[in-house]
Amino acid sequence: MRTTSCALPKPRTDGSGCAWKTCGNGCRAWPATPCCWRATRACCAWWVAANLAAAFFIGAITLQNSAEHVRVWWAAYVRGAPPVAVTVDATRPDGSALRLRQAGRVGLGSTRALRAMLAQHPAATEIELESPGGLSVEGFGMADALRRSSIATTRVPTLCASACTLLFIEGRERLVGRGAVLGFHRSYSLLGDYSGGWGPTEQRMAERLRRQGVAKPFIQNAFSTPGWDLYAPGLDVLVPAGVATGALGQP
Repeated sequence: MRTTSCALPKPRTDGSGCAWKTCGNGCRAWPATPCCWRATRACCAWWVAANLAAAFFIGAITLQNSAEHVRVWWAAYVRGAPPVAVTVDATRPDGSALRLRQAGRVGLGSTRALRAMLAQHPAATEIELESPGGLSVEGFGMADALRRSSIATTRVPTLCASACTLLFIEGRERLVGRGAVLGFHRSYSLLGDYSGGWGPTEQRMAERLRRQGVAKPFIQNAFSTPGWDLYAPGLDVLVPAGVATGALGQP
């Protein structure tokens, strides 16, 4: 009986990387034979299907985990988180502003809002801060505006965290209320806080703290804290570390 054989000394692979030893008719499968074409098409179909399924699965998990980051990004950069509210908090007998007050999340336009009030009230020497933080780029801009102004005293009666601390540290006199929260952490973004180390934002923040005489161990603790947590020690730590100069209400 005459038989057909396509056997060769070594296995080969087709262009997709699929390697075959036998086809359904018993001959060895090589790219030049019809039996190998059928086997290659079947292999590659399964390979493509498996990879598509894996891609869809990974994509679904990624979208699920990123939903909150996307929501924050949309609110901050597309719809636009509102800027802080800056108002006059106390006046002198002659009617000029003595103290300003900044309240709310540090959203887009916060630097512009603070600059406008500082220009309108150039004699103000104090600012009260009440904010959970917000965009670091706005925090840096607001801190720079304070440094160029006549503001000498920064006050935190209840809460100043994250980007808000950039403003607080610019005061020559830095007062914190008893029981108030002054909170620090690493920055984070749409991609979350995954690096576990210092980035350019932390380097800039640390430099501002060092410039104001804050102790190195405090700076290390502050920016070793991940973005989802808060390092908020009390006055017994803040004052010796040089972060605060005193407590609100002290004679």
